[in-house]
Amino acid sequence: MYTTSYSRLLICFLVCILLYSCSEVPNGLKTADQLMESSPDSALQILKHINPHKLFTPSNKAWYALLMSQALDRNDIKLENDSIIKIATDYYTEKEPERAAYAWFYHARIDENHGNADEQANNLLKAQTFSRYIVNYKLQGLIYGEKAKMYESQKQFDSMIHYSRLSFHSFQLLNCTQNIIISLLNLGHGFMYSSRPDSAIRYYTLAGKMALAVHDTLMISTVYKSLGSVHLDRKSVV
Repeated sequence: MYTTSYSRLLICFLVCILLYSCSEVPNGLKTADQLMESSPDSALQILKHINPHKLFTPSNKAWYALLMSQALDRNDIKLENDSIIKIATDYYTEKEPERAAYAWFYHARIDENHGNADEQANNLLKAQTFSRYIVNYKLQGLIYGEKAKMYESQKQFDSMIHYSRLSFHSFQLLNCTQNIIISLLNLGHGFMYSSRPDSAIRYYTLAGKMALAVHDTLMISTVYKSLGSVHLDRKSVV
């Protein structure tokens, strides 16, 4: 009788510990997700304190993989190891298109860092396809911006301009000033590289006005350097 009661108490205790452990991990993932925009460094620290081996469900493993990749990227830590993000890309489907799109987006970043141009293009296309199932202008703007950067490296400047313009329109819908400025700069670069200085100056000037309005000294400096490059090229041609 005593032994049976003791065994039941022990089982209940172990179950409580297991349930507590299982609930703590999702709570940590949820907190990291909430902090990703406002405080990516804090999100990364939370994720570093989560033991991946204690993630018991495929959904939590995939979420952790996605959040860790996102946190590293947001903290300007170069993404190079694709073994983590593959957990997310293997798990997420059209049932969770937003997470699937982000997963393929970060996978493409890793491919870029490895110099795998074909894989980068394929994975960006997958990210773009999943993003069409949702209304997330920031995500779409990031994907278009990444495609513009890819075409810039391939010296396909008309395609660079096309995707820079799409990125600009996406961020404009959000009124996301910093990303709008970056998109305008990219448009300017595309026109400068394709020998259309007047258009380049127009977009650089628009970027400069926005940067001045928000007192973004880094962007203002970038605009001035870009304008200087255009005028220098014009003088060398003359």
